[in-house]
Amino acid sequence: MTADDKMGAAVQPALPFKPRIDEQPPYRPSPQQLAAESGLLRQFEAFGRAVGGLTSVILTGPAEAGKTRLLEELLLSGRATEFEVLTVAEVAPLELFAEINRCASAGMALVLEARQPVSRWYQDREDEVPPDLTSRLGALPVVTVERPGVEGLLPALVADLDAHGHRLNESEAAWVAGELPRSMAAPRRFCRALDRAGGKEPRRALLQWAVEQAHLRPESPD
Repeated sequence: MTADDKMGAAVQPALPFKPRIDEQPPYRPSPQQLAAESGLLRQFEAFGRAVGGLTSVILTGPAEAGKTRLLEELLLSGRATEFEVLTVAEVAPLELFAEINRCASAGMALVLEARQPVSRWYQDREDEVPPDLTSRLGALPVVTVERPGVEGLLPALVADLDAHGHRLNESEAAWVAGELPRSMAAPRRFCRALDRAGGKEPRRALLQWAVEQAHLRPESPD
């Protein structure tokens, strides 16, 4: 094994694309990314061992904290069992209860995704919440993701730059990550702005413009 091979084995890429900046090794994932990913992977592994038990996990966090991106990465990487994602805000209490039971019967992993903690679900519809649903939700494991800091944005930015075919040096990427809004959607918005620039050389003035575009109204919730 060469020195490069050893370095590649020791440094885990934050995303499945194995991104690189000007041939440098990929950045390590942030502690928050690792904690959330490890929590979900532990639950997915438990799903595979469960026999007739609950097969659901709750994933919470504010808008653009990266919940959707985290699930995409796990799905694309093939490290998690097959799972279904249900956005709690889009279903009524009885529908949620029925879906939890259906997935449990089918032995399928179900991720209940929500911005609010469980205690705030259906606060204005308490008369529609079956007692069994309340107890069922209280027994489910919860994984929480918060909005990222610079250490969380940088690996996501590196991966998106690689996916969009843009090349920045290490100092430029670090500067951009420090200027972006604390949102896991921001690196993608930044890269889409560079796409619209039509292949111009990404020097500081263009990078500043693309950062400003990333601060505009979000295009998606996560």
